[in-house]
Amino acid sequence: MSVARPLDIAYVRLAAPDLAVQARFLTDFGLVDLGLHGDVQLFASANEAPFCYIVEQGEAKFLGFGLWVESTEALEALAAREGRRVQSLGLPGGGSYVRMTDPDGFEIDAVAGQSFRSDGTSECPVDWNENGLRRRVDSFRRTEKGPSHVLRLGHLGMAVTDFRRSEGWYKDRFGLLTSEEFETAPGKPLGAFMRLNRGETPTDHHTVVLIESPTPRLRHVAFEVAGLDDLMAGREHLGQCGYRPHWGVGRHIFGSQIFDYWLDPYGREHEHWTDGDQLTAAISPKLVPLSDVMGVQWGAERPSRD
Repeated sequence: MSVARPLDIAYVRLAAPDLAVQARFLTDFGLVDLGLHGDVQLFASANEAPFCYIVEQGEAKFLGFGLWVESTEALEALAAREGRRVQSLGLPGGGSYVRMTDPDGFEIDAVAGQSFRSDGTSECPVDWNENGLRRRVDSFRRTEKGPSHVLRLGHLGMAVTDFRRSEGWYKDRFGLLTSEEFETAPGKPLGAFMRLNRGETPTDHHTVVLIESPTPRLRHVAFEVAGLDDLMAGREHLGQCGYRPHWGVGRHIFGSQIFDYWLDPYGREHEHWTDGDQLTAAISPKLVPLSDVMGVQWGAERPSRD
Protein backbone atom coordinates (compact mmCIF):
# COMPACT_ATOMS: atom_id res chain seq x y z
CA MET A 1 0.00 0.00 0.00
CA SER A 2 1.33 3.44 -0.92
CA VAL A 3 1.38 6.29 1.57
CA ALA A 4 -0.20 8.91 -0.72
CA ARG A 5 -2.07 8.93 -4.01
CA PRO A 6 -1.08 11.74 -6.44
CA LEU A 7 -3.67 13.57 -8.51
CA ASP A 8 -1.20 14.96 -11.07
CA ILE A 9 2.29 16.34 -11.49
CA ALA A 10 2.45 19.87 -10.07
CA TYR A 11 5.75 21.40 -11.13
CA VAL A 12 9.33 20.77 -12.18
CA ARG A 13 12.37 22.44 -10.58
CA LEU A 14 15.56 23.25 -12.48
CA ALA A 15 18.57 25.51 -11.94
CA ALA A 16 20.02 27.78 -14.62
CA PRO A 17 23.12 30.02 -14.61
CA ASP A 18 21.24 32.88 -16.28
CA LEU A 19 17.59 33.28 -15.34
CA ALA A 20 16.93 35.76 -18.14
CA VAL A 21 18.23 33.35 -20.80
CA GLN A 22 16.11 30.51 -19.44
CA ALA A 23 13.07 32.79 -19.18
CA ARG A 24 13.40 33.84 -22.80
CA PHE A 25 13.37 30.24 -23.94
CA LEU A 26 10.43 29.26 -21.73
CA THR A 27 8.25 32.15 -22.89
CA ASP A 28 9.10 31.35 -26.53
CA PHE A 29 8.19 27.75 -25.69
CA GLY A 30 4.76 28.88 -24.50
CA LEU A 31 4.94 29.30 -20.72
CA VAL A 32 3.86 32.44 -18.87
CA ASP A 33 6.58 34.27 -16.94
CA LEU A 34 5.31 35.10 -13.44
CA GLY A 35 8.54 36.81 -12.44
CA LEU A 36 10.77 36.43 -9.43
CA HIS A 37 9.36 35.25 -6.12
CA GLY A 38 12.15 35.46 -3.60
CA ASP A 39 15.06 33.45 -4.97
CA VAL A 40 13.12 31.61 -7.69
CA GLN A 41 11.48 32.51 -10.98
CA LEU A 42 8.09 30.97 -11.69
CA PHE A 43 6.34 30.05 -14.92
CA ALA A 44 2.73 28.99 -15.47
CA SER A 45 0.82 27.12 -18.14
CA ALA A 46 -2.58 28.13 -19.52
CA ASN A 47 -4.57 26.09 -17.00
CA GLU A 48 -5.48 27.16 -13.47
CA ALA A 49 -2.38 25.78 -11.72
CA PRO A 50 -0.56 28.59 -9.86
CA PHE A 51 2.71 27.64 -11.58
CA CYS A 52 4.27 24.58 -13.20
CA TYR A 53 7.96 25.44 -13.58
CA ILE A 54 10.45 26.75 -11.01
CA VAL A 55 13.90 28.04 -11.96
CA GLU A 56 16.64 28.69 -9.41
CA GLN A 57 19.91 30.51 -10.02
CA GLY A 58 22.89 28.17 -10.18
CA GLU A 59 24.72 25.52 -12.15
CA ALA A 60 22.46 24.05 -14.82
CA LYS A 61 20.89 20.93 -13.35
CA PHE A 62 17.65 19.15 -12.56
CA LEU A 63 16.57 19.63 -8.94
CA GLY A 64 13.34 17.67 -8.72
CA PHE A 65 9.58 17.91 -9.13
CA GLY A 66 6.32 18.10 -7.22
CA LEU A 67 3.22 15.90 -7.18
CA TRP A 68 -0.20 17.02 -6.01
CA VAL A 69 -1.52 14.56 -3.45
CA GLU A 70 -5.09 14.07 -2.37
CA SER A 71 -5.04 15.73 1.08
CA THR A 72 -3.05 17.37 3.83
CA GLU A 73 -3.54 14.11 5.75
CA ALA A 74 -1.49 12.40 3.04
CA LEU A 75 1.24 14.98 3.59
CA GLU A 76 1.25 14.23 7.30
CA ALA A 77 1.51 10.50 6.60
CA LEU A 78 4.45 11.03 4.25
CA ALA A 79 6.15 13.36 6.72
CA ALA A 80 5.82 10.76 9.47
CA ARG A 81 7.20 7.98 7.27
CA GLU A 82 10.13 9.99 5.95
CA GLY A 83 11.04 11.75 9.17
CA ARG A 84 10.39 15.09 7.47
CA ARG A 85 8.06 17.95 8.30
CA VAL A 86 5.20 19.59 6.49
CA GLN A 87 6.23 23.06 5.34
CA SER A 88 4.46 26.07 3.89
CA LEU A 89 5.13 26.35 0.17
CA GLY A 90 5.40 30.15 0.43
CA LEU A 91 4.68 30.76 -3.27
CA PRO A 92 1.63 31.92 -5.27
CA GLY A 93 -1.26 29.60 -4.56
CA GLY A 94 -0.05 28.86 -1.05
CA GLY A 95 -0.35 25.30 0.12
CA SER A 96 1.96 22.95 1.95
CA TYR A 97 4.54 20.37 0.96
CA VAL A 98 6.80 17.62 2.20
CA ARG A 99 10.19 17.41 0.50
CA MET A 100 11.78 13.97 0.16
CA THR A 101 14.95 12.80 -1.55
CA ASP A 102 14.76 9.88 -3.95
CA PRO A 103 17.56 7.28 -4.26
CA ASP A 104 19.51 9.43 -6.75
CA GLY A 105 19.27 12.65 -4.76
CA PHE A 106 16.43 14.28 -6.67
CA GLU A 107 14.13 16.33 -4.43
CA ILE A 108 10.55 15.15 -4.68
CA ASP A 109 7.78 17.30 -3.20
CA ALA A 110 4.33 16.09 -2.21
CA VAL A 111 2.03 19.12 -2.41
CA ALA A 112 -1.49 19.81 -1.12
CA GLY A 113 -3.77 22.73 -0.39
CA GLN A 114 -2.83 25.07 -3.23
CA SER A 115 -5.34 27.63 -4.50
CA PHE A 116 -5.65 27.69 -8.26
CA ARG A 117 -5.63 30.77 -10.49
CA SER A 118 -8.89 32.32 -11.64
CA ASP A 119 -7.42 33.57 -14.93
CA GLY A 120 -6.51 30.18 -16.33
CA THR A 121 -7.64 29.59 -19.89
CA SER A 122 -7.51 26.83 -22.47
CA GLU A 123 -7.91 26.72 -26.20
CA CYS A 124 -11.37 25.71 -27.42
CA PRO A 125 -11.00 22.55 -29.49
CA VAL A 126 -11.85 22.78 -33.17
CA ASP A 127 -13.34 19.67 -34.77
CA TRP A 128 -11.60 17.90 -37.61
CA ASN A 129 -13.25 16.94 -40.86
CA GLU A 130 -11.68 13.52 -41.33
CA ASN A 131 -12.40 9.86 -41.96
CA GLY A 132 -15.41 10.83 -44.03
CA LEU A 133 -17.06 12.69 -41.14
CA ARG A 134 -17.97 16.39 -41.38
CA ARG A 135 -17.89 17.74 -37.83
CA ARG A 136 -16.79 21.29 -38.60
CA VAL A 137 -19.52 23.03 -40.59
CA ASP A 138 -19.96 26.76 -41.21
CA SER A 139 -16.80 27.51 -39.20
CA PHE A 140 -13.18 27.96 -40.17
CA ARG A 141 -9.90 26.57 -38.90
CA ARG A 142 -7.54 29.47 -38.33
CA THR A 143 -4.32 28.91 -36.38
CA GLU A 144 -2.74 31.95 -34.75
CA LYS A 145 0.97 32.49 -35.17
CA GLY A 146 3.07 32.62 -32.02
CA PRO A 147 4.11 30.31 -29.20
CA SER A 148 2.23 27.11 -28.50
CA HIS A 149 -0.51 27.28 -25.89
CA VAL A 150 0.92 25.07 -23.15
CA LEU A 151 -2.03 23.61 -21.27
CA ARG A 152 -0.16 21.82 -18.51
CA LEU A 153 2.96 20.05 -17.40
CA GLY A 154 2.37 16.41 -18.34
CA HIS A 155 5.34 14.21 -17.47
CA LEU A 156 9.07 13.90 -17.14
CA GLY A 157 11.69 11.26 -17.79
CA MET A 158 14.66 10.60 -15.51
CA ALA A 159 17.84 8.58 -15.83
CA VAL A 160 18.39 6.70 -12.55
CA THR A 161 21.32 4.55 -11.41
CA ASP A 162 19.22 1.58 -10.26
CA PHE A 163 15.84 1.18 -11.95
CA ARG A 164 14.38 -1.37 -9.53
CA ARG A 165 15.43 0.68 -6.51
CA SER A 166 13.88 3.88 -7.89
CA GLU A 167 10.77 2.07 -9.09
CA GLY A 168 10.21 0.73 -5.57
CA TRP A 169 10.76 4.15 -4.03
CA TYR A 170 8.10 5.84 -6.17
CA LYS A 171 5.62 2.99 -5.93
CA ASP A 172 5.95 2.66 -2.14
CA ARG A 173 5.25 6.35 -1.56
CA PHE A 174 2.92 7.27 -4.42
CA GLY A 175 1.44 4.01 -5.72
CA LEU A 176 2.48 4.61 -9.32
CA LEU A 177 1.37 1.96 -11.81
CA THR A 178 3.51 0.50 -14.58
CA SER A 179 2.05 1.01 -18.04
CA GLU A 180 4.99 -0.52 -19.92
CA GLU A 181 8.28 -1.92 -18.66
CA PHE A 182 11.20 -2.34 -21.04
CA GLU A 183 14.29 -4.53 -20.86
CA THR A 184 17.62 -4.91 -22.62
CA ALA A 185 17.28 -8.69 -22.68
CA PRO A 186 14.89 -11.21 -21.11
CA GLY A 187 15.09 -10.81 -17.35
CA LYS A 188 17.17 -7.61 -17.57
CA PRO A 189 14.82 -4.66 -16.89
CA LEU A 190 16.03 -1.21 -17.85
CA GLY A 191 13.10 1.09 -17.12
CA ALA A 192 9.39 1.77 -17.22
CA PHE A 193 6.63 4.20 -18.15
CA MET A 194 4.64 4.76 -14.95
CA ARG A 195 1.28 6.45 -14.47
CA LEU A 196 -0.85 7.68 -11.60
CA ASN A 197 -3.35 5.38 -9.93
CA ARG A 198 -6.69 7.18 -9.95
CA GLY A 199 -8.92 4.13 -10.16
CA GLU A 200 -11.56 4.51 -12.85
CA THR A 201 -10.50 8.09 -13.63
CA PRO A 202 -8.34 8.03 -16.76
CA THR A 203 -4.81 9.40 -16.48
CA ASP A 204 -1.93 9.98 -18.87
CA HIS A 205 -0.16 6.82 -20.06
CA HIS A 206 2.86 8.03 -18.08
CA THR A 207 3.67 10.77 -15.61
CA VAL A 208 7.14 9.48 -14.68
CA VAL A 209 9.52 7.59 -16.95
CA LEU A 210 12.53 5.87 -15.36
CA ILE A 211 15.48 4.49 -17.33
CA GLU A 212 18.64 3.04 -15.82
CA SER A 213 21.87 4.86 -16.63
CA PRO A 214 25.28 5.37 -14.99
CA THR A 215 24.60 9.09 -14.55
CA PRO A 216 21.34 10.28 -12.96
CA ARG A 217 19.78 13.24 -14.75
CA LEU A 218 16.67 14.69 -16.29
CA ARG A 219 16.09 13.14 -19.70
CA HIS A 220 13.16 15.34 -20.71
CA VAL A 221 10.25 17.35 -19.40
CA ALA A 222 7.01 17.35 -21.38
CA PHE A 223 4.09 19.76 -21.74
CA GLU A 224 0.68 19.20 -23.29
CA VAL A 225 -0.33 21.79 -25.89
CA ALA A 226 -3.72 22.67 -27.34
CA GLY A 227 -3.56 20.45 -30.42
CA LEU A 228 -1.65 19.55 -33.54
CA ASP A 229 -2.07 22.95 -35.19
CA ASP A 230 -0.95 24.61 -31.98
CA LEU A 231 2.10 22.35 -31.77
CA MET A 232 3.06 23.19 -35.35
CA ALA A 233 2.54 26.92 -34.82
CA GLY A 234 4.79 26.73 -31.77
CA ARG A 235 7.39 24.85 -33.77
CA GLU A 236 7.40 27.60 -36.39
CA HIS A 237 7.64 30.27 -33.69
CA LEU A 238 10.60 28.64 -31.96
CA GLY A 239 12.40 28.36 -35.28
CA GLN A 240 11.81 32.03 -36.00
CA CYS A 241 13.24 32.85 -32.57
CA GLY A 242 16.50 31.17 -33.51
CA TYR A 243 16.15 27.79 -31.80
CA ARG A 244 16.94 24.59 -33.65
CA PRO A 245 14.50 21.65 -33.49
CA HIS A 246 15.88 18.59 -31.69
CA TRP A 247 13.48 15.75 -32.50
CA GLY A 248 10.13 15.75 -34.22
CA VAL A 249 7.53 16.03 -35.38
CA GLY A 250 6.43 12.41 -34.87
CA ARG A 251 4.13 10.10 -32.95
CA HIS A 252 5.48 8.00 -30.10
CA ILE A 253 4.71 4.30 -29.85
CA PHE A 254 4.23 4.23 -26.07
CA GLY A 255 1.82 6.94 -24.95
CA SER A 256 0.96 7.64 -28.61
CA GLN A 257 1.64 11.37 -28.28
CA ILE A 258 2.37 13.54 -31.27
CA PHE A 259 5.63 15.11 -30.12
CA ASP A 260 8.10 17.87 -30.86
CA TYR A 261 11.32 18.17 -28.80
CA TRP A 262 13.50 21.23 -28.27
CA LEU A 263 16.64 21.82 -26.21
CA ASP A 264 16.71 24.68 -23.72
CA PRO A 265 19.82 26.91 -23.66
CA TYR A 266 21.56 24.39 -21.38
CA GLY A 267 20.85 21.30 -23.47
CA ARG A 268 17.82 19.94 -21.59
CA GLU A 269 15.01 18.35 -23.60
CA HIS A 270 11.62 20.09 -23.49
CA GLU A 271 8.74 18.41 -25.30
CA HIS A 272 5.50 19.74 -26.74
CA TRP A 273 2.92 16.95 -27.10
CA THR A 274 -0.73 16.38 -27.87
CA ASP A 275 -3.17 13.47 -28.25
CA GLY A 276 -1.73 11.07 -25.67
CA ASP A 277 -3.25 7.80 -24.46
CA GLN A 278 -5.48 7.83 -21.36
CA LEU A 279 -5.58 4.74 -19.12
CA THR A 280 -7.54 3.66 -16.07
CA ALA A 281 -6.06 1.57 -13.29
CA ALA A 282 -7.64 -1.55 -14.81
CA ILE A 283 -5.06 -1.76 -17.62
CA SER A 284 -2.37 -4.34 -16.81
CA PRO A 285 1.35 -3.58 -17.29
CA LYS A 286 3.09 -4.80 -20.42
CA LEU A 287 6.67 -5.90 -21.09
CA VAL A 288 8.04 -4.33 -24.27
CA PRO A 289 11.37 -4.38 -26.13
CA LEU A 290 13.78 -1.50 -25.68
CA SER A 291 13.93 -1.04 -29.44
CA ASP A 292 10.35 0.26 -29.42
CA VAL A 293 10.80 2.71 -26.54
CA MET A 294 12.47 5.43 -28.59
CA GLY A 295 10.72 4.34 -31.77
CA VAL A 296 8.02 6.22 -33.63
CA GLN A 297 4.80 5.29 -35.35
CA TRP A 298 5.66 7.95 -37.89
CA GLY A 299 8.11 10.82 -38.12
CA ALA A 300 11.82 11.27 -37.62
CA GLU A 301 13.80 8.74 -35.59
CA ARG A 302 15.38 9.97 -32.37
CA PRO A 303 18.77 11.65 -32.92
CA SER A 304 21.84 10.03 -31.36
CA ARG A 305 22.02 11.09 -27.72
CA ASP A 306 22.67 9.01 -24.59
